[in-house]
Amino acid sequence: LKYTYERRASNGQPPRLHLANVICSKPRAHHGSVYCLDWSCNAADGRSWLASGSNDKLVKIWSCEEDGTFAKSPPVELAFHRSTVRAVRFFNQTSHSGMYLASVGGGAHGVFVWDVVQGVQVCALAGHSDSIFGLDAAEEPGGQLLFTSSSDGSARCWDLRVPGGETARLIASSGSHQSAVHSVATHPQNTGAGLLATGQEDGAVKLWDLRARRVIREYHHHTQDVRSLAFHRSGWLLSGSFDGSVGLVDAEDVFLTDPIATFQGHLGKILQVKWHPQEPVFVTTGSDGAAKLWSMASSD
Repeated sequence: LKYTYERRASNGQPPRLHLANVICSKPRAHHGSVYCLDWSCNAADGRSWLASGSNDKLVKIWSCEEDGTFAKSPPVELAFHRSTVRAVRFFNQTSHSGMYLASVGGGAHGVFVWDVVQGVQVCALAGHSDSIFGLDAAEEPGGQLLFTSSSDGSARCWDLRVPGGETARLIASSGSHQSAVHSVATHPQNTGAGLLATGQEDGAVKLWDLRARRVIREYHHHTQDVRSLAFHRSGWLLSGSFDGSVGLVDAEDVFLTDPIATFQGHLGKILQVKWHPQEPVFVTTGSDGAAKLWSMASSD
């Protein structure tokens, strides 16, 4: 099912959006700003969790009830990081039962993996030489791959099928990226050996063929740091930039080098973009303090 972009703004003004109802909130959940969140809503045992990371250097794992509200039990606090926690990501290991959480940030320049069910650290992965900003995961036969991007100008692949996850495959070095790599995303319909997108500090978005470890397309519709990327299962790639714009490209169209659309709806930097798991709907958050929900219109 394909959809076409429908411009909902008029006269260059942001669209009118209705506020959604707040299911629950947690005031003062951290002692600093919350930089990242991830939600696990399909755990094997039926439980769900919310993970948050902050510039207070903590990762917190909150247990949630079936209706989405927070459980009464206090969160699990993880104090692995020496600086701001930039990204958290839940994932399943097919070779082991349970739910796992990876987190990255500044300071230690490492990737930390936590067994959520057992409550123990699985491994700490070292390989980057500067702060890690981007994190994503992809399932492979027999295990999981993690992908990270860093201010050291590289993107790396971590194979968790290897005991301890010590094998780090360098995807791109500073020589090929030429600037800090602040976001990374994998195509959800491919295995870990398929398509990978990276976003750079200079505004470029690059699409990689992981089998060949080379760039197959490059997009330049942003003028500032690309801090967030997200793939839809259809192959659409969203990018959010500090220039205040959101870009939409068709990553599966090998002949299309220009974005399908670029649009603005925030009064400031774009911090995060995220697709709905099934529907052609996505959310954006910005430095203006707003979260906005966008819908793609059917071509029919």
